Amino acid sequence: MLNLCKQLGDSMKLINKKIASLSILLVISGCGSTISKQDSKIMLNGYQTGTYDSAVLLAEKNLGFYDEKTGKFLNVIPTKIENSLLHMDAAELHRMQGNYTRAIQHYNVVDEKLFQDQDREFISTAYEPTPHEKILTNFYKSITFWANGDVDNARVEFNRANERTRLAVMRYEAMINKEREKAKDKASAISTLNNNPQINQLTNEWDVFDSFVNPTVTLIHSLYLASLNGVEDSTAKTLMDRVKDMLGDSALPEHIYDYSDIKNNKVWIVTETGLGPRLDEKRLDVPIVWKEQPLILQMAFPEVKLMDNSVVLSNLTINNEVIDFYQLNTMEKLVKTELKKRMPAIVASQGIQAIIKAAIQYRAQKEGKAAGFAALLLTSAATSADTTIWKMTPEVWNISKIDNNVSNTLQLRYGNAIESIELPTGSAIVYIKQPTAQSKPLIEILKL
Repeated sequence: MLNLCKQLGDSMKLINKKIASLSILLVISGCGSTISKQDSKIMLNGYQTGTYDSAVLLAEKNLGFYDEKTGKFLNVIPTKIENSLLHMDAAELHRMQGNYTRAIQHYNVVDEKLFQDQDREFISTAYEPTPHEKILTNFYKSITFWANGDVDNARVEFNRANERTRLAVMRYEAMINKEREKAKDKASAISTLNNNPQINQLTNEWDVFDSFVNPTVTLIHSLYLASLNGVEDSTAKTLMDRVKDMLGDSALPEHIYDYSDIKNNKVWIVTETGLGPRLDEKRLDVPIVWKEQPLILQMAFPEVKLMDNSVVLSNLTINNEVIDFYQLNTMEKLVKTELKKRMPAIVASQGIQAIIKAAIQYRAQKEGKAAGFAALLLTSAATSADTTIWKMTPEVWNISKIDNNVSNTLQLRYGNAIESIELPTGSAIVYIKQPTAQSKPLIEILKL
């Protein structure tokens, strides 16, 4: 605590009324997406209930890509970086309806323009798509191309997903170094905060991956390469071994990993179900006393909130028989992996802001109790955590593998309806996305 008080004293030397006002504005202000909270809520409800057409129309309107006079969509062009999430929402809503061309156009805008700028220049914005979100955009593009017979572009997107994994490490190193540089003169204070038990418990007990690799993406990429290049392909083996290492040898039955029979009428069924985690805000107020004045170090951190998964896999049958599924991956673990790696930078940033706000409180208290109380309220209102997250991700991925030697009919019950498809002959991956039990599933056939 002595270190914190010393840094508070150093901050006081730099604080005057003009700087204090500017500090408050900097903490509060920020650029955001063009969509309102109300429209965003309506759009998300459409995603959850399967009314994709009305939800995607709302997204397109907010992006400015809908002509009210003609009732037609306009060409998709890059907007601002803060709209990345809205482009991603529009893309996934189109994909869920089978509007693949439009979906790819939106994904291309964020992937080939907005994300590229961030990855290359480490641009910091109000919304910074996380590594797992970026990787998923490339993955969704890859399986969309693949399902439509474009294996070459599918390969490009798988490679981009791999590159994103590598760039994520560089990006987070740059982010952490940047915050450390800003906090250089407050290093001892930040170190004290890092050792705070309340901060430590935010992530200490989390079960996370060692890297930003998504096991689902990597497993399907491995099957893609084994199918295209043959079962002896070394990269396919490396990728599948990586999945085994991440999940542990006993996580999945061996026959799931085994692709030696990939040309022998085998079908891998991968389900992506439920709603991904949300981020809530966890406030942390640390009371201190400096020069006999009670002050509060005000901080806020993102906290993972899990959503219910209403999708029941027993509603999926092959020839009216329920099949065995095994859990492949959860979005919770991907989100927590990212947050745990980013937490040192978050603590540094929140620590700097907390010290500045405490100095503002002190100066106001010197002018009287009313001013001190007003400053406390103002600095409290200016304390927030970034809780932005892509809400069209799943809760969990599951996988199964079946023989396809006879005619197989896949049926999936949702709401009061049934989606039914005949599996093609030969080997394939059946990829199914279903956000809720009421929403119509997207079923894609990836031929092997």
